[in-house]
Amino acid sequence: MLNQYELIIEPFIALNLYQLHQILQLRQRVFMLEQQSLYLDADNDDLDATHIMLYDGPKLVGYTRIVPPHLSMEYVQIGRIALVEALRSQGMGSELLQVALDTAKRQFPNLPVHLSAQIHLQTWYEAFGFETFGDVFDDGGVKHVKMRWNGTSK
Repeated sequence: MLNQYELIIEPFIALNLYQLHQILQLRQRVFMLEQQSLYLDADNDDLDATHIMLYDGPKLVGYTRIVPPHLSMEYVQIGRIALVEALRSQGMGSELLQVALDTAKRQFPNLPVHLSAQIHLQTWYEAFGFETFGDVFDDGGVKHVKMRWNGTSK
């Protein structure tokens, strides 16, 4: 399904200004405008992250990032998974998540992979082998739960 799209995987330093603008614009559209979740989206994790971008021609249509372990975080974190509305419910989110998992395991083969899942997507992540741990928490006005990946995908 990804064949008709261009997949670009880059560290922050390799992003050009146009790509960075598109990333921030897509994330703001999905998280702030659509989900009305207010938080500082452009955080310092972007600087160390691997950015996975999905393009349809010149348009960024999907995105996620992989944050490497740092400070007291002894795991890899996948986050900011975003798709344009037209591609949702077509399996593109699953494709993008699988690319992120494959990339995370290639970059950090001996580390667990974590993410913070919106509650309504918890079952979807479980289908990839993620397991919930901890309590439900509020992140920018949206209920989330922490999940970790056991290393196998669907």
